[in-house]
Amino acid sequence: RVEQGRTTFSDADIMLANPMFGFVFIEVKGGQIRRGRKGWEQRNDGIWESITPEEQVSSAQRHVIKYLKTHGVLPKHRTVPSIPKVVFPNAERPIQPLGPAMADTALFGTAELLTFKRQFLEQQSNAATPFFEKRRLIDALFPELEINSPRDEGEPEAEPDERRKLLELLDSLRDEIDQSALV
Repeated sequence: RVEQGRTTFSDADIMLANPMFGFVFIEVKGGQIRRGRKGWEQRNDGIWESITPEEQVSSAQRHVIKYLKTHGVLPKHRTVPSIPKVVFPNAERPIQPLGPAMADTALFGTAELLTFKRQFLEQQSNAATPFFEKRRLIDALFPELEINSPRDEGEPEAEPDERRKLLELLDSLRDEIDQSALV
C-alpha cells in the first residue's frame, strides 16, 4: 500500500520481491465476482459495484517501483522485471474475451495459478547482478508501505478450501524462487 498522509494511492494484496528476478504484484479478488456489461463487478453488502482490479494492481506496481527508485533501492535507468497479476481464486475463466488489460494479467482458479508459477520459475531472469539489495529494500519499505495488512471489516471471507490452496501455492512459489533472497 502506497500512502502519503491519510491518502492511499494504490495497493496490492501481495508483493513478491527477489533481487535476481524482480517483482510480482498480486491482487486477489474473492467473494462474489462477475463480468458485467461495463466490466468487472463485485458484490458488496448486496450491491454489485464496478471494480477495476487490473488498474488497481498496475497502479500499485507503478507506485512501488517509482517509490523504490526515488529512495535509491532500484537504479533509475535500469528496467526491473515486474509482473502484475489479478487472481480470482473462486472463479472460472469467462468465455467472453477479457480485453487487452486483463488478457495477460488475470489468473482464474488454482490451475491457472499453478501454470503461472511453473512459467515464472522457468523464465527466471538471467541477470548477472541483482536488481536491488535485499537490506535496502526492507529498509525502504518499512514503515512507509503496509505489507500483509489485515482484511477490511465487512469484506467477504474467501472460501476456506480455495483460500488455503491459494496460500499454499503462493508459499510454494516463494519457497521455490529462493527463500533466502525473497522478501
